[in-house]
Amino acid sequence: MNYNGALHITWNSNVNPDKDALVFGDKIWSYIALESAVSETAALLRHAGVGRGDRVAILGLNSDEYVIACLAGMRIGAVSVLLNYRLTINELSFLINDAEPKALLLDEEFYSTHIELLSSCASISFTAVLHSESEHKYSLESRRALHKGEIVENVLMGPDDLDRILYTSGTTGRPKGAMLSHGNAAWNLLTQVLEGCCQADERTLVFAPLYHIGAQELPGMRVFALGATMVIMRRFDPTTVLENVQKFRITGMVLISTMVHMLCQLPNSRDYNTGSLRWLVFGQVPENMLGEIRSIFPNAALKNSYGLTEICSTATSIDDINQRIRPLSPGRCTPTVELKIVDDNDNEIRHGELGEIILRSPKVMLGYWRMPEETAEVLKGGWLHTGDVGYVDEFGFLFIVDRKKDMIRTGGENVSSQELERVIFGMGTVAEVAVVSIPDEKWGEAIKAVIVAHPGKSVTADDVLAHCKSHLASFKIPKVIEFRQELPRNPSGKVLKRQLI
Repeated sequence: MNYNGALHITWNSNVNPDKDALVFGDKIWSYIALESAVSETAALLRHAGVGRGDRVAILGLNSDEYVIACLAGMRIGAVSVLLNYRLTINELSFLINDAEPKALLLDEEFYSTHIELLSSCASISFTAVLHSESEHKYSLESRRALHKGEIVENVLMGPDDLDRILYTSGTTGRPKGAMLSHGNAAWNLLTQVLEGCCQADERTLVFAPLYHIGAQELPGMRVFALGATMVIMRRFDPTTVLENVQKFRITGMVLISTMVHMLCQLPNSRDYNTGSLRWLVFGQVPENMLGEIRSIFPNAALKNSYGLTEICSTATSIDDINQRIRPLSPGRCTPTVELKIVDDNDNEIRHGELGEIILRSPKVMLGYWRMPEETAEVLKGGWLHTGDVGYVDEFGFLFIVDRKKDMIRTGGENVSSQELERVIFGMGTVAEVAVVSIPDEKWGEAIKAVIVAHPGKSVTADDVLAHCKSHLASFKIPKVIEFRQELPRNPSGKVLKRQLI
């Protein structure tokens, strides 16, 4: 069996050649047109020396060319490395050197950045521009025109063959590349079909960044397997979302709490015809917003969920009926996932007791790229140790209480508190620093830094912000900075972060 995800495009180009596969702005790709573009782009990459197992780094906002690049990589057995465009040049350089890609595909607005990236990574031998507002001589579109009409067959890929690397923030601050296989994607396709989020007549709207697992897999590019349609937005905008739902008769989409908040704040959000929306997947949405979102999308079944990059998106979900009864639960296991709550010795504990959430599934990643020790630790015993703390009630519904890992999730992005602490401590004027998350209605969680200055040295909030902005992406910058004489500690000397919230 060939697990290559690009096979779906080839199959539907024969069965549904004229059906809309991909929509981006005013550009509509039929399955037959998408098949040609993917095949020609694959020929271009192959001509550039990219082959099975080689990495292709992709840096850009959402576009049709982003999707084509991912599919072309799959076709020849290359590995897509999906980069967060919000990272600084130093952060991107670290990831590029870690992944050692042979090709770099990026948007025109980042093109000046690639010169610095090229100088820091000797492995890159080919570059092309994904999206540009005007014609660009190095665009992927113009470069694949040199291979017009070339047909590239889908390379035979097994279930354990590497498909993508998605970097996640680690508790140590060092980003970890989650390795997702072609088999992971195939099992996630089955999961999305069984969950009712992927049908042949689906028209899904994707506005979350495509470097995120949600945009890639919830159901993301799995819609192509069923001959459905993906409508892509360059970036999230609440008014444009509602316009597109009405214009394209969207059937399903995925929101994070920040997006829900912004939609609910629109004064005219109920003026659009959103009756086509059948399902709406979300996570971390405050209970008081559920009624508002139902009034905006009256026909949509709301599906709270819990998932991770490491399990190729969804691990649990809840149907609309149970969502109304248990508004704080992300539900029960999806059909292809097993879940246990365990103590520190991995012993399963009783219903209602707090412990770490661990998961087992054919959707679980292969491991972390070039991090064998971390992989062994997180996948010990054949179970994915999430680092999240929660409990399961007597009916099997999961409730997440806290994070065992010291991680902050703000506006849909994971931020390592230890990474931020190291950056602030590096100022030289800071004696101690502790970074914690605080509740935020708009962002879900906001970042707070509590600082103790070195005796005799001066440091201000403006100094801290300026230093962070020069070293970190904007979403990692603390929203609140507080100065104290000392940090609260327990008898063993560990900082009591709960007292800092």
